[in-house]
Amino acid sequence: LALYLALGSPSMPSRPLAEIAKAPAQDSEIAALIQKVETRLAQHPDDGQGWEAIAPVYFKLNRFAEAAHAFERAAKLLGDSTKRLAGFAESSILAANGIVGEDARAAYEKILAREPDRIEPRFWLTLAKEQDGKLADALQGYRGLLAKGGADATWRETVQERIDLIEHRLGRTSASPQAGAMRGP
Repeated sequence: LALYLALGSPSMPSRPLAEIAKAPAQDSEIAALIQKVETRLAQHPDDGQGWEAIAPVYFKLNRFAEAAHAFERAAKLLGDSTKRLAGFAESSILAANGIVGEDARAAYEKILAREPDRIEPRFWLTLAKEQDGKLADALQGYRGLLAKGGADATWRETVQERIDLIEHRLGRTSASPQAGAMRGP
């Protein structure tokens, strides 16, 4: 009872003891596997497959700067596929706290040259215009995204929020948009 009063909570769902004991072991196993790959890459820095394998792992672990580096190395060694370019660009943006830097812009430009109808690079390049203070260009870009996307697209609300924010900043609306965390498609 004393242990429960100190550590327990009636609102917490119960978990089997085996599951609780297994979680730290899984974390340490993942850390050990990552360490093995990192050691291998330190010994063989030209292993493009290794960089490509570790990049999404870094990304899932919120190690965005390392993910960007790994995607970049994989692209240099194996060629800049759309997947590698998109991984690099998104990781770079997240590592920079949402700032669309020049390297991410260049990667998204390459993606658009290959896949002109792809929405993700269009959104981030439009956000880059907004961040540069080119609000009229950004507004036009966001409206173009809405025109291209289907009515049921999951990202429509985010784009509409960006439009509302820009219109407010330009003084075209008197209503103040909801301030919230920046989201992407």
